[in-house]
Amino acid sequence: MIRQAITKWLGVEQRSYTELALAAAAARAGGTASAACTGVAEACAGLWERSLAAATVAGADVLTPALLGIVGRALFCRGECLLVIRTNGGLRLEPAASWDIQGSGADETEWAYTVQIAGPSDTREERIPGPGVLHFRYAMEPESPWCGRSPIALAGVSADVLALVESTWDAELSGTFGYLLALPRAKAGDTTIDELRAALGAAKGGLVTAETVMGGWGGGRIDSPQREYAQRRFGAEPPAELREIRKELVPAILSAAGIPIELIRSADGAGMRESWRRYVLSTVAPLGALVAAEATAKLERPVTLKFESLRGSDHQGLSRAIKALVDSGMSLPDALAKVGL
Repeated sequence: MIRQAITKWLGVEQRSYTELALAAAAARAGGTASAACTGVAEACAGLWERSLAAATVAGADVLTPALLGIVGRALFCRGECLLVIRTNGGLRLEPAASWDIQGSGADETEWAYTVQIAGPSDTREERIPGPGVLHFRYAMEPESPWCGRSPIALAGVSADVLALVESTWDAELSGTFGYLLALPRAKAGDTTIDELRAALGAAKGGLVTAETVMGGWGGGRIDSPQREYAQRRFGAEPPAELREIRKELVPAILSAAGIPIELIRSADGAGMRESWRRYVLSTVAPLGALVAAEATAKLERPVTLKFESLRGSDHQGLSRAIKALVDSGMSLPDALAKVGL
């Protein structure tokens, strides 16, 4: 639906995504595709980042909130994130800027990574075996298990398309705008219009008295405007197709990110709480499990991520669940564990 709307707006039904990317690059005048992001896409990326950063980690203190935030944002924006495991001077993790993978088969221990580690003044390249990295991937496919995919890309919304839409929208809104006021033609040497223009410019909400224009200021009705001092605005008028694309992008990106639309648009308190609960249980918790599984395998120790702090708004629901479990005969510690506390 979104791609159809975009191609209709562009007026070229057979335009490929490669051509869209080139058009977007030209529109950005040197910008990068990774920098392109609508407000809703940034809201999703930020929410994934902050949600993972809020995790309580057991078994791997090196997974700091800062690193987990990087992982969350990268998983949304590019579908994967790579952290290099360092053991010299104690266990620590370094995020890789980019990487290339070589190897055959599905056994990750047989893979080799050529990674680029970015620094303030230069970028260092290293070759690291598979067990020496934490490679977090979202939405892997059986035919390419070595790479992840971004949820917005899976939704058919590329960063280049976002850039093209946003740059066109910005161009529309950045054009000249103002108001036109039709007045009769002034006679040679007549300063009436200049005086009126100065008075209107200095009015700032005050009263301006002016001669009627119905007589054409002496020129008769043929020289007069049809309406008395009627102003008309000129300026930005984005195409209807462009407005429709922006409207459709919002639910598409939110759905792909696993974020209920009620968290972005207005809803009552109960609806907001239920939407947040669904987001934490169906999106954040699985992302945490994905991160924990990779960390457990590569760090060779049990690693868990819990998100109790994100469930703080669900006190009433948790209380009811605990009471129901205890009333059914379950012990209090077991009931607490059952609801994730």
